[in-house]
Amino acid sequence: MIISDQQSINEIFYITVKRNCRKILLVEPYSYKYVPLGLIKLYTLFKHCYTRSFNVDYRLGKHKFENIKYDVIFIASGEFSYYHDKVISVINFYRREFSDTRIIVGGVYAITDDTFAKEVSDLGCTVINSNIDLLDNLSFIDYSLFKWNPWNFVFTTRGCKMKCKFCYVQKIEPECKILNNWHLQIRDNTPQNIMIHDNNILSFGVEHYWNVISRLVRANKPVMLDNGFDVRFWNNDFNQQTKRLADANLLGYSSIRFAFDSMNQDGKIQNALLDVGKYYPIEDVLVYVLVNYKSSFEECFYRANEVAKTRAYPFIQYYTPLSWTDEPFKYKGEQWTPEFYAMHDYFNDKIYRRMSYEDYKKKRHSERSTQ
Repeated sequence: MIISDQQSINEIFYITVKRNCRKILLVEPYSYKYVPLGLIKLYTLFKHCYTRSFNVDYRLGKHKFENIKYDVIFIASGEFSYYHDKVISVINFYRREFSDTRIIVGGVYAITDDTFAKEVSDLGCTVINSNIDLLDNLSFIDYSLFKWNPWNFVFTTRGCKMKCKFCYVQKIEPECKILNNWHLQIRDNTPQNIMIHDNNILSFGVEHYWNVISRLVRANKPVMLDNGFDVRFWNNDFNQQTKRLADANLLGYSSIRFAFDSMNQDGKIQNALLDVGKYYPIEDVLVYVLVNYKSSFEECFYRANEVAKTRAYPFIQYYTPLSWTDEPFKYKGEQWTPEFYAMHDYFNDKIYRRMSYEDYKKKRHSERSTQ
């Protein structure tokens, strides 16, 4: 069964509570650099938002259980399609181990790939094919399952007005809105560092951004603006608000990020980097540079090199479509060339800071020919 409307999603949680469910298992199929935020929100929901007490366990990957029965199992789909086989393997494992237990699968991959959603549904699982408003409306998030996690992940908005064809945000979050309770997530008893995780926060206007920055300054905790600012919206007002975080000494390494995805951002990105370089170490600014989509190698290299000229860090984002289930670097876009591999290593490994690209290619060729 695949469900996507919010009423049906809410009914699932209502039935889970009404049927006297006590034991719940949360499963993350593979380890990622960040904690599984969807599962953490589910943990918060069942531990803090109902009068009934729930026993909630968490497992990473496949785990054998002895004489334990769960009333419902939630499995995260993960974010990336190229982990398809691993995710399906984990789902199959728990389907065999708990043949009579309801298994619910949700997450980014379950939303963005309808083929995957049907495949999982055919395995006898319930698939949530939409973002869950119920979890967005939580007033706080309990991170105690992951005590090693240093971040409090905050979304203040959902959606993006730009609808870029290469981006899946429009499918995950089709509605553009400011979340009503975003400010409640920035509180004293959350992990020390705050990561603003919005997809395009600048597109919601200066007033909202001012409110967010003001809240962060009052919280007085280290901040990372992870959203990759869209320079098409950048202006002096946004610049001055961002500077408030620097003036309050709340910005750490790589805490300001931009995106340079196409040539319609040329000129704007250089000016934005010039702005922030006046109050923040320019070497610590990360700029996402999209390659392997529809642009030629020459254009992609130009964009990365323009960022490098400012001394900011061009981080190469290698495009793969949502349906791609093989290793990501095996995907070849419309204007693919092996040069993309060399370019990726040259910039992402920061080799550009010590030698020219031509010298790097000669060195790379020499090293590979002697292997």
